[in-house]
Amino acid sequence: MRATPSPWRATEGGKSYETFSLTQKHPFNHKLATKTRGVVKDIPFFVEDNFLRSVNRDPYKLAQVEKMMYKSYETYLINECRQQKKYKKQLEQEALNHRGSKEAKQDLVYKARDHQTHRCQEHENLYYRGGRQ
Repeated sequence: MRATPSPWRATEGGKSYETFSLTQKHPFNHKLATKTRGVVKDIPFFVEDNFLRSVNRDPYKLAQVEKMMYKSYETYLINECRQQKKYKKQLEQEALNHRGSKEAKQDLVYKARDHQTHRCQEHENLYYRGGRQ
């Protein structure tokens, strides 16, 4: 099961609008990547046309959006990590409850325990092992 990150919403002048999305979907068609110092570099995100004409030209606003994107991406990774751990635990439980041959059961247990949690590793690398630039 994969969660799709929703666009990040901002409020300005009492109006709420979507600033960016971690996934490419209409109207977020233009790919950018974080580059601000103090934020993890090269995290891709998608923006609308008007973002390119306004916020992208203002270094201060762009830095603020990148910081928001950074937090949003961390939340996304945390949620994905939880889902991957949950799935891994489910695989392990199913392997332990397998009623086939001993060899088949051992193979399933090994595969379940070897199942990678890539988003957990990515979160650890980016946010806790000096990933900040």
